[in-house]
Amino acid sequence: MGKAFFMLKTLQFKYQIVFYLLLGYMLINIPLYLQSFLLPVTIIRFQIIDLAAWTLIFTVMFYLLFAKKIVIQIDSGILKWYLIWIGFSMVSVVALLRFNYQIVYDLYLFYFLMTYFVLLFVLAIGFEPNAYKSLDKLIKQIPQILSIIYLPILLLAIVQFVFHDNFLSMNTDEKTMQASSDLLGTFRPRSVFNSSYELGLLATLVFAFHFPNIWGKFLQVKSYHWLMCFIGLAGILISQTRNVYFIALMFVVNFILVKQFFKYKFWLKAMPVLFVLLLSSVLVFMAFQALSGNLLSDFFSNESTFVRFAFLYTLMEGLVLKGSPLDLLFGWGLMQHAGDSNIISIFPNIYNSEDGALGIDNLFFGMFLNQGLIGLGIFLTLFYKVWNKLCSLSYESMHPFYYSVMALFGGYLGAGVFNLIQVSVYSNLLWFFAFLVLAHHYAQYEKKSN
Repeated sequence: MGKAFFMLKTLQFKYQIVFYLLLGYMLINIPLYLQSFLLPVTIIRFQIIDLAAWTLIFTVMFYLLFAKKIVIQIDSGILKWYLIWIGFSMVSVVALLRFNYQIVYDLYLFYFLMTYFVLLFVLAIGFEPNAYKSLDKLIKQIPQILSIIYLPILLLAIVQFVFHDNFLSMNTDEKTMQASSDLLGTFRPRSVFNSSYELGLLATLVFAFHFPNIWGKFLQVKSYHWLMCFIGLAGILISQTRNVYFIALMFVVNFILVKQFFKYKFWLKAMPVLFVLLLSSVLVFMAFQALSGNLLSDFFSNESTFVRFAFLYTLMEGLVLKGSPLDLLFGWGLMQHAGDSNIISIFPNIYNSEDGALGIDNLFFGMFLNQGLIGLGIFLTLFYKVWNKLCSLSYESMHPFYYSVMALFGGYLGAGVFNLIQVSVYSNLLWFFAFLVLAHHYAQYEKKSN
């Protein structure tokens, strides 16, 4: 089974707590809208809401480490590489002392990095023996909960799309907190989120968790699953966001491969790399079109691609090519940030644009600038350890939830070609679902052994 047993001081932890924390964090704009209506003050999202949410999670994690002893089971290879990543994250932050960054930025960076996977650490140490019932119940509830939350969100998006008005906004004359909806020659509703991209990601989750229930069953399946697939697809389409379309397409391809062609498992396990190569080719093509002066419009607009390459070229020429071997291995600790950020003064002013922003919008380059080649290598190794396990478990169990998580997770790296997917709530949810599948599998194995 490739499992390891560890005795850890921890509380009997319920995965439900983490799921609801993540769900609440995804919908964090709702109380912020209320605040904007009730209080005539500037909304300070990071300092108040984000810090409070992650402080709560860190506190829960700390408490787990110093409570009752239990025995946990988890794949030893995955846990090893996960702990290596956590350890290297700490080392890479300490290594930034070689630069003249503000000490508060080093502290912020450490906090920022830990939000990537800190929830997974909670899950890795918090697995309960005899937990099969509670985990199985949660797995059945997740598609239902996501669907219930999604319905009013989609309804608001449709109203916004019809009237070409968001109705809700936290943007002011002095500060832009949410993406403009008037892009690509059309109106892209964002509902309660900061962009239509986030709306599309939630719609993708709803579609993905119901799609396995209709595959190959057609008339035998409950109409509820057909309905949720349809409205999930509606949200994907109405988001009018290219990367959302790519994510949904990668999900369907992965699902069909594991469902129908698992005997060609080499190709299935290679799909994340193939997706990255394919979408990177699209990115390069669009960039060269822009550089040649052939600016495309509407949905095929390559203006944002041109901006990405402009940042990339400047950073490569002025920073990476002049970096020391230590810099290349451990990174520069840089992260993408907007020029209008409340904490812009603490960010290193390295090749930023005129307004102080630093754009990256690529998982691989972002990880490299942040933690160097070593950090990127550990990250990709951890991803592939989890991905390989998910592929095997999906085929062995034929569980709809396993299929959905595996197919979504396989598009994670591909989605990172056009976005910093690893720093989003969507990313945390995907990694949470992946670890939930592992925990459910081992709980089921333990139940059969007993």
